[in-house]
Amino acid sequence: AERCDKADPDGRIQLDSHRCHHDHSPGKRHGQPSKYRQRNRNVAELQVDQQEVDQIWITFPDPFLNHGKAIKRLTSNYFLDIYSQVLKPGALLHLKTDDPTLYQFSLQSIETHPKYKIIYTDDDIYDKPLYCPELAIKTHYEKKHLAKGLKIKYICFKYVE
Repeated sequence: AERCDKADPDGRIQLDSHRCHHDHSPGKRHGQPSKYRQRNRNVAELQVDQQEVDQIWITFPDPFLNHGKAIKRLTSNYFLDIYSQVLKPGALLHLKTDDPTLYQFSLQSIETHPKYKIIYTDDDIYDKPLYCPELAIKTHYEKKHLAKGLKIKYICFKYVE
């Protein structure tokens, strides 16, 4: 299996709970799921050089709703600090979720973190024109959530050092 320990040549990493996805194939459009996956690898173990990554997509991660599990959320201060070790200055991070608790937690976590600035938020991305074309790419879980009538929420935020 392909190792999942480097960002792709364009500096993008997609995080989905404890899985990381890298797009290594030539001509692959940004945001498309990669064919290379490695499951159950802690994001903290990614072996990526400092200031190598210019974008991270966090798509439909586990919201860890049980009491005491908030630190495992991919937008907790713990993970925001890890991301700051590999992000280029001005790098963008994107969160897509259907979970209102994770969405609100993420807004608060990002707003209070000194190294990040929220660029755009939307609590229902499909009730208006999309903020960016990559949002039109729907994951398997997103399609399932939409079929249930759930609203898809989105946060775009920037690493400002």
